[in-house]
Amino acid sequence: MDAVNLLLKYLYSIQRKAVILKSDIYNDFFEVPFIKQFLDRHGIEPASKEGTKHRIPFLFNILETIGIINQRTREIEILSFVLAKKVIRLNDKETEDIIFERIRKITQYIKLESYALGKAHAFRRGSIMKYLRSKSYMEQTF
Repeated sequence: MDAVNLLLKYLYSIQRKAVILKSDIYNDFFEVPFIKQFLDRHGIEPASKEGTKHRIPFLFNILETIGIINQRTREIEILSFVLAKKVIRLNDKETEDIIFERIRKITQYIKLESYALGKAHAFRRGSIMKYLRSKSYMEQTF
């Protein structure tokens, strides 16, 4: 589902935090360039402020149902990181080789963090967000 992939890409590449205020997402999501490009390309009208408050909660419910986020009244918590090609792609001009290399580097980082922490699921404890905010990731991707 394109909308879910776009929301995940937004959460991982724009917000890059483990806990995010819902109001921040409502205010910012439809203003992000790659979201605007997607809507434009498919002839979809951007949501109004009121429409945003109806569209995005539906996507939150999907992500919560499959265990990617946990919802609270005013915020969401990222529980896991999805290494999907459509989520990891930063722009339409990237080749699959570039995308798969990024996935390999992220996977390698998760393995190193897991080993260092002695926990099989270290990435679920916020270390992946630390990586997404790190200088090496930012230099590699932007």
